[in-house]
Amino acid sequence: SYIVISGNDGNVLEAENEHEVRSIASISKIMTAVVALENGDYIDQWIIGDEVTNVTGSMIWIQKGQQVSMRSLLYGMMLKSGNDAAVAIAHRVGGGSVEKFIQMMNEKAVALGMKDTEFHNPNGMDVEEEGNYSTAYDMAVLMQYAMTLPQFREIVATQTAQVQALNSDEILYFSNHNKMLSLYEGANGIKTGFTKSTGRCLVSSAQRDGMEFIAVTLNDPNDWNDHAEMLDYAFSEHYPKKLIEQGDTVK
Repeated sequence: SYIVISGNDGNVLEAENEHEVRSIASISKIMTAVVALENGDYIDQWIIGDEVTNVTGSMIWIQKGQQVSMRSLLYGMMLKSGNDAAVAIAHRVGGGSVEKFIQMMNEKAVALGMKDTEFHNPNGMDVEEEGNYSTAYDMAVLMQYAMTLPQFREIVATQTAQVQALNSDEILYFSNHNKMLSLYEGANGIKTGFTKSTGRCLVSSAQRDGMEFIAVTLNDPNDWNDHAEMLDYAFSEHYPKKLIEQGDTVK
C-alpha cells in the first residue's frame, strides 16, 4: 500500500491500496508522539518505575530508577524507535495507565478522521498482543497533522541526538533510523517501522521552496528507493513554477 499527499493541503497525488487495513509496526509511534506532545509536558521529568520491565524489541535501554525527561524519551522513541521509551511516555501521560493512553490514541484517531485505524499499544509491537492497524491513507492524514506541531517537526528532522539520564553520568546517543534524512534532498522526517509479520513500513516527508510532500508505504521491502521515486514525482509534477516576472509584458 502506498500514498503521496501534499503536506500543504492534503491533496492525494498518487496512491494504490491506500485504504487497505494493515499492521503498521513502529510508525504507530507517530501517534504516541502526537498524544504526548498535546497532553503531556515537554519539559516534564520523572523516575522510571516497573512499567518498562517487560518491554521487548527495539530499545533505548532505560532502567527502573532512572530520572528521565519527556524530551529525551521522545527523541529516543522517534529516532531509535525505543519501545521502552514509548511505554514510559504512555504510562506517564496516561496518569499511570498505559491503557488510558491507548484510549487517548484512539480518540485522537477518531478526531482526525482516521476511520480505519485502531491502536492496541503505544509502540507497534505485534508479537505477544494484538497489534496496531491502519491504512496508508490514514497514516498520511496523521502525518500531515503531526507536522503542524513545531516540536514534532524538530524531533523527526534530527539525525543524531545526545541525551543523559538526569541522575546518572551515562550519556545516550541516538541515531535516526530514517535514512531518507541523508539520502534525499529536502527530507525532514519521519519514521520507520518493521516487524517480521508486518514487513517494512515508512512514512517520509520532504520540503523544498515552500512545497512539502508526505509519502507512506506499508509492507514495502524497497521503501527507500520507492519513497525517493514518489517524492521525485511529486516535486516534478506539482512544483510551483514562476510564469512571469513583475514588469514583464504579457500582451
